Amino acid sequence: MSEYSTIDSPAHAGSVCRRSFLRASVAGGLTAPLIYAESLTAVGGAAEGCQYKLSAVEALTMFTDLLFRIQSDSFGKLNDKIELVAADCEQRYKSLCQLVEQLETELRKTNRAGQVQQMKVLTEIGCASAGQLVTSTSSQGEQAGLKALDTINREIVRAVEELLPEGETVLGTEATRVLRAILTEVHKSTASQQRMDDNQLARRESKDLITKGIQKVQGLIFSASSQILHADDGSSGSQNARARAVELLGQTRDQLEQLINDLKARQLYSEGSPGELLLALLDGTKQWVSNPASVGASPTSAYMRDEPRFITVKEFSPSAATVPFIGFSVNRVSDLLRECCPPDGLVHLSQIITAMTAVVGWKVVRTGVGLPPSYAAVRAKVWSALNILRLSCRPYGNHVPNPNKLADELTTMIML
Repeated sequence: MSEYSTIDSPAHAGSVCRRSFLRASVAGGLTAPLIYAESLTAVGGAAEGCQYKLSAVEALTMFTDLLFRIQSDSFGKLNDKIELVAADCEQRYKSLCQLVEQLETELRKTNRAGQVQQMKVLTEIGCASAGQLVTSTSSQGEQAGLKALDTINREIVRAVEELLPEGETVLGTEATRVLRAILTEVHKSTASQQRMDDNQLARRESKDLITKGIQKVQGLIFSASSQILHADDGSSGSQNARARAVELLGQTRDQLEQLINDLKARQLYSEGSPGELLLALLDGTKQWVSNPASVGASPTSAYMRDEPRFITVKEFSPSAATVPFIGFSVNRVSDLLRECCPPDGLVHLSQIITAMTAVVGWKVVRTGVGLPPSYAAVRAKVWSALNILRLSCRPYGNHVPNPNKLADELTTMIML
């Protein structure tokens, strides 16, 4: 008997669906179960096996995680810029420490080493303060460190002037050269500190841009989700709610695209950031909400006993002559997860189908404007979408995870 034979039996079909649904709901956090409970219905039956009625709300809930990745990546780039300037400042003080040691060595030859002790103490304190700038986690801490370094710089300059009065040569050639080098490094350090100070305002503005931009997109997603729930319940006004949801999804995409452009202008957008993926998935979800049939099940498999149907939002009977459609067999996707994502791949079933439906929507949109995506382009979106789901796949018995095959097979389904 197969390891999974009991799962395929009618008696267990419903429990598998319910288990997948509950796992997906709990994974979404505090608010997601409330949304998932409305958006996803899973029932089992001897004749139909496992039916999934999915709403685009689930897709939006899943994809919201991408927003936080964009935010995290952008904050990372912002911190990198600050750390780069702070590291330069730290390096300046390390150079100062070395120069002061050289000066001490030179002055020791004339029994005047004691005159450099104050400068040595100042540079050591400066090195420690500059090092703290690199590891500081708050703008207040950085500001305090910059003020301390500014004071130290002035004291070092004063100490240098005492050793080398203007117009009077009291030191040897090498000691004089080192003193001049110390003054040069102090000026460079001051310039680095000024750049950090200038970056303080720019960083505050950038943080506001990132935070408020993400919040705006979140708010639009939440509003769109509420309208989709209303559209799905079939009550009076549901058609108006659907139209409003489509409008809001368009605004969400525009707002996200503007945020990405603003981040790029400030060099705060990472090449590996999922912004482009989210734009594509929003396009697909908008298509899903606008015309559920265009991303739904093939009518040829809707009533086959061995091919449980997959329906989106509402039941429909699309015309093959006028509506592009795709058939996702729940059984086939289940088999793929068992094979390619052991041992618990089935818990991701509803997530996989939801994400792939959004990818289908994106493909429909691109095809509709005369730019049908290639197999490679679709697979890239499938692969990225699978990555955001964080599938819990690991070697199990004789089964070894094969995410590449999973992506290949799902892409093939989408390209049909």
